[in-house]
Amino acid sequence: MSGAKATGAVMTGWEDFWAGGPGAPLEAMGPPAPPRAHEPGLAQRRARDLSVLREAEAALEKVRGISQALRAEFAAWRETGLLGQGPVALALDEAEAARYGQILEERLSRSDAWVAQAERELCRVKAQFASAWGVVLAA
Repeated sequence: MSGAKATGAVMTGWEDFWAGGPGAPLEAMGPPAPPRAHEPGLAQRRARDLSVLREAEAALEKVRGISQALRAEFAAWRETGLLGQGPVALALDEAEAARYGQILEERLSRSDAWVAQAERELCRVKAQFASAWGVVLAA
């Protein structure tokens, strides 16, 4: 309880909660105020937040690149039936080909999951950045 009001009535915990007064959870007090230009360390904080955003974008591009390479390998194998390229390409027997195809399909499935996870992480980081800095970022 927060004590007596000016009228002498006692406030309950719920009144504190809805009023955003002492003891109220932070969520009840609304979103944090936007950063002010005179806050110390503001430029460093924004640079750090932007760095996290860029890292998430780079991670997504890296995972997409891996996924594309796997897809290219799978397509080449399906087309030629050979493992590898050029003079070191290997022809697989039927059992090996079936096993290799299964391995590639599993890797493709995992890479698709990694891409989806990286996309979700980037969306989360963008939302946090937008919320913290009051800007809207392209999807």
